[in-house]
Amino acid sequence: MKTHFLFPNKIKPLGWILFFPSLLLGTTNLYFDFEFDFLDLVVSSDTLFKFGPQNLTDEFALVGVLVSLMMIGFSKLKTEDEYVQKIRLDSLLWAMYLNITLVILSTLFLYGGYYFSVLIYNLFTLPLFFVIRFHYYLSKR
Repeated sequence: MKTHFLFPNKIKPLGWILFFPSLLLGTTNLYFDFEFDFLDLVVSSDTLFKFGPQNLTDEFALVGVLVSLMMIGFSKLKTEDEYVQKIRLDSLLWAMYLNITLVILSTLFLYGGYYFSVLIYNLFTLPLFFVIRFHYYLSKR
């Protein structure tokens, strides 16, 4: 069966290898203020970004988590058939509904810094919900 817009099957293990260190880096950066010194950057005043010294550890962690979840979720399986495509589509739709519901609830009930934290987590909850549900239903197959 011809599948469009999916990565080759060989990409999925690389995604899992990248996911755990990126998640650990992001968690330690967010909760323990861990930063790599070699990722320090000084931004000049003629740019659109915040001026002064910056550290790119959190950006690398976020990009690593997002890219790894994309590799895990959107890599072909060894046997890609219509049923797998149905599970993939249903999981993506379910993850989207759950993600939008959480954003609406947090908008109504959270304010200030807590709401900002939810928006940060929201950057990767959609692909995370998709990967969890997709692999759960694949394991039940």
